[in-house]
Amino acid sequence: MKLKSEFVFSLIIFLFSFYIYVITLNPVFHANDSPETIACSYTLGIQHPPGYPLFTLFGKIFSFIPCGNIGFRVNLLAAFFGSLTIVFVFLTTFIIFRKKDIGLFYTYLIAFITSLCLLFSYTLWSEALSAKGGIYTFNIFFITFLTWFIFNWSKNPSEKGLYLFSFIYGLSCANHWESMVVLAPAFFIFLLLTIKKYNLFVFFRIKNIIYYFILFLLGLSAYLFLFIRAKYGAILNWGNPDNFISLIQVIMREQYAEFEKVKNLSTMKAQALRVFNLIFNEFGIVGLMLSFAGIIGFYRIGKKAHLLFFIIVILTLILAFSFYFNLKPDMLWVIDVFMIPIYTSMVFLIAGSLFFIVGILSSLRINENFEKVISIILFLTLPLNLYFKNFKKADQSNYFYAYDFGMNIIKSVDEQDAMLLLEGDFNVMPQMYFKYVAKKTHFCPVTTIFLYKDWGVKNFKAECPNIPFTATAADTFSYKVANLIALNYKIRPVYASIFKKTLDEFYPDSLKIFVSHGFLMKLRIDNKPYQRISEQLMKTLSYRGLLDRKSYMNSTTQLCVSNHSSAYMELGNSFKNIGDFRNAYKYLNKALILSNEKTKGLCLTHLGILYSVLAIEAGKKSNKATEISFYEKAIEYYTKAIEVDKSLPEPYSNLAGIYNNLKQYNLAIDAAKKALKLKPNFAEAYNNLAIAFYNTGEKIKAMEAMQKAVDFSPYNEMFKMNLEKIKAELK
Repeated sequence: MKLKSEFVFSLIIFLFSFYIYVITLNPVFHANDSPETIACSYTLGIQHPPGYPLFTLFGKIFSFIPCGNIGFRVNLLAAFFGSLTIVFVFLTTFIIFRKKDIGLFYTYLIAFITSLCLLFSYTLWSEALSAKGGIYTFNIFFITFLTWFIFNWSKNPSEKGLYLFSFIYGLSCANHWESMVVLAPAFFIFLLLTIKKYNLFVFFRIKNIIYYFILFLLGLSAYLFLFIRAKYGAILNWGNPDNFISLIQVIMREQYAEFEKVKNLSTMKAQALRVFNLIFNEFGIVGLMLSFAGIIGFYRIGKKAHLLFFIIVILTLILAFSFYFNLKPDMLWVIDVFMIPIYTSMVFLIAGSLFFIVGILSSLRINENFEKVISIILFLTLPLNLYFKNFKKADQSNYFYAYDFGMNIIKSVDEQDAMLLLEGDFNVMPQMYFKYVAKKTHFCPVTTIFLYKDWGVKNFKAECPNIPFTATAADTFSYKVANLIALNYKIRPVYASIFKKTLDEFYPDSLKIFVSHGFLMKLRIDNKPYQRISEQLMKTLSYRGLLDRKSYMNSTTQLCVSNHSSAYMELGNSFKNIGDFRNAYKYLNKALILSNEKTKGLCLTHLGILYSVLAIEAGKKSNKATEISFYEKAIEYYTKAIEVDKSLPEPYSNLAGIYNNLKQYNLAIDAAKKALKLKPNFAEAYNNLAIAFYNTGEKIKAMEAMQKAVDFSPYNEMFKMNLEKIKAELK
């Protein structure tokens, strides 16, 4: 009867959790790595390191479900394992607290409330709604299942149980081995304490240890899927692990290792602060206080080993996140999703506090039924608060930002047999989905940065065999890009994503030859009115939910949709360059309307540049009043840009230029120095600083600053001419 009731409650909790996740599920894919995850599941491809073979195989199974599109089906996998996680939180809590003098009613109540707290926690909820999040819900499923397993095993330890544990632990590492390695101390110490308690050190004989290791490797052998698929036909093939060395490099995340290792104290501090802020915010001050109070509850029931397990999980993860990663300030959000095991441990501690509260209520000796009603109302407060707090934020049922973003790219490729150079996950990964899953792509998408690697060149030639490309793996990245463009621009249209930082850095000519083209840039080979063509393309694009914010925009979404404003900035600047200032203002202002915290400062800066140009034009016509008015407007925009984004050096440098034109040289010096503090190699800021020094009579300082400008921009003829002029006067 007991097993039957536990099963019934577990089934109810699973169905309820799955219902919550399904009604808020993402309809296609999120602006994270989900398009790649879906495409690799559908085609049995190889995802970015460490490859996630186990999830890919399960994702393929879910792709057969006859319900919705392929993206939705793989998203269901995230919801499925998220729901199973909630079930094992319920069962684990039940194991901890049953038969502890509080009665079956309160044991079920505490287990139910605990599971609801995790169900409605924002991070797990949001990750249970998209394919990429499924990797983390799969991971936390393994963690909670293994936790339930060893807690249950500790009541009746056996060698067979350890054999099964070893295999499942190895299998869990084939999904997300980094998390499982970090959590290994918690599992090992709990197992050791149990063995010590029952004096079962015989379980650690050499023969047993060998069996444990073999079974662990058997579970881990799921990684051989990567080798098999790389060897025999994977279309999407990150790292091409078709040999032992490449396989190990992919599994060990060799491509990321150098970037992930923390290098300085300030980074550690920023990451530690992020971790503690996340812990504080996930369940609020009440949840945090209940977590601390739960320590008392665990002590009261004598579950010290269980308490130690959860504390070790929390502490090891805090240390790992604080002192391993090497994240830039604008990338600290990467930590967020890895916090789920900490939150899971916190809900178990919350369960301990609920047990403690039940003891207090029992000591009041009030009517038993009244006591139960009070307990239900009191305990439901936290999960209900989490539900109402997080529902709108987590809900992705109307989330079309990433899908529309990818389709806008496709719509902007307005010619057949084209080649598109892409950078940034939010540009690259949707095209994986559209090309290999939805079959909507009519061009060759090139992941430019992959050309760095031998396997990237090989994959490109396999994916786009009709695109001429004669560079070899030994050639430099710059030559590879130049070779690709040179062999193709005469025979097919060549496009690039708005975000093309690497292309601009290694192929500087791209700044001159690529022009605005809807949601993309296009290599210009004729004198067609590209501004008007781009303007017409803009009218065909989709902007669902951008202004009314129908779905919450997290960091990856903001990074993705910031390209909407970037596209309008490119169009506005192209009109500015031909002297069509009315249309320039129109589209730069649209860019500002569509901007978010990622691009608002830049939009304001470009509007400031537009008014600076208008002021110069007014000056040429000797219209002093209009010139001053435009300069004042430019200063206003630059000042707003600085207020919005204090990390931008351009507004300071441009202010220095205006102050020089207005003969306010001390203000120019101050602004230029602020720009250089943010960007020490900023040639334009050094030029403006030199001009200000020159006009205040400090010609030696002017020469030194102008020399810096030439050093950092050696091909700028104006800088060279200014330097020679100052040197001549000093002689």
